[in-house]
Amino acid sequence: MSAVSSPGLSDVFVECRLPADGGERYCEPGDDAMPCLALYRVRWLRTLPSTDSRCVLCHFRAPDAEAVRLALRRMQIGIGGLWVDAQSWATVRSRNRSHGVAGRA
Repeated sequence: MSAVSSPGLSDVFVECRLPADGGERYCEPGDDAMPCLALYRVRWLRTLPSTDSRCVLCHFRAPDAEAVRLALRRMQIGIGGLWVDAQSWATVRSRNRSHGVAGRA
């Protein structure tokens, strides 16, 4: 899947930090989340979990960052950081490899 934005949509990257007990949901949505994402026109593309399972970086395509924030909030998923069209996917992957984040497409 390409990181090139579709017309009218932005690439949005979300960082989620997880507690050590793994009790909190994170931004990789399951089938039950798809209607909520669709409501805000948000599409989940991929997730990069950290090697220690304490953090994930999720890549979404949406009309804007606010749509992603609202969808995740509605699903009760907390976020640590959010970036819009900040970098190409290749640059994000390269940066995160150096910080111990494993890639999964």
